Amino acid sequence: MKFNYKLIAIIPTIILLSYLIDKVDKQNDIYNLPEDYSAWKINIFSSSLYPVSVQKIHAINVRKDWTKVLMGSGYSIYTTEIKKIESIFPDYNGYGIPLNSKFASEFIQSDYGRELPEIINIYWTSISNTRFFVTKIKIDKKIANVIKTKIVYNNGNSACDPTNIDIGLLPNGDAKLWLSCAGRFRYLGKIEFSQEFEKNSDGFGPEDYKKEQREIQNRADYFGVKLFPIPYENLDKTYIHKYKIDD
Repeated sequence: MKFNYKLIAIIPTIILLSYLIDKVDKQNDIYNLPEDYSAWKINIFSSSLYPVSVQKIHAINVRKDWTKVLMGSGYSIYTTEIKKIESIFPDYNGYGIPLNSKFASEFIQSDYGRELPEIINIYWTSISNTRFFVTKIKIDKKIANVIKTKIVYNNGNSACDPTNIDIGLLPNGDAKLWLSCAGRFRYLGKIEFSQEFEKNSDGFGPEDYKKEQREIQNRADYFGVKLFPIPYENLDKTYIHKYKIDD
């Protein structure tokens, strides 16, 4: 048996070229985060008077043919307790969304990947008015570029990676979208829900949320307000520390 020594000699070169081509492809792919970036995750926020329950979140990359079921607990009636919020925002009125990691329902990837999804599907319940939604968020190239643009602060001496995808959910099904890191937030806009159902994806309907609604009514009594009709102009308020991007 004769060995082809010339072929054996070029195998390392072929392997090296394959590695370099793969590395260049990843660098040129807008959906791949730099190696020094934190893994992306999703934070869900809601108001204290109109909390939500997230049944599941799917992150999808169509081009790379993968779907991730994110891990987390999305029952915000606990993360939006009034006393907790008032400890950070003393002037809290119950309606607005408190943007602070203490009040977020966190959903993470099992593999802590650095490849961004193209689509995020959120299956969730607005508890106060028992409406059941699916919200589809598209991470287009523009948003991917914003995620890959560091937030600079402390007069240019500090920077962070805005890989927290923050989503505020409202009782009419709308979702507000921010990107954040180190307590700094970039607001990207509002997104309408994609679908609405009579029950949520776990099969629960309006009759299954009576206990939670009693707790929410107690919160309304605390603030001396009525839950309905929903004052959507009050829900537009966001509570956030007064950082500037460049401070």
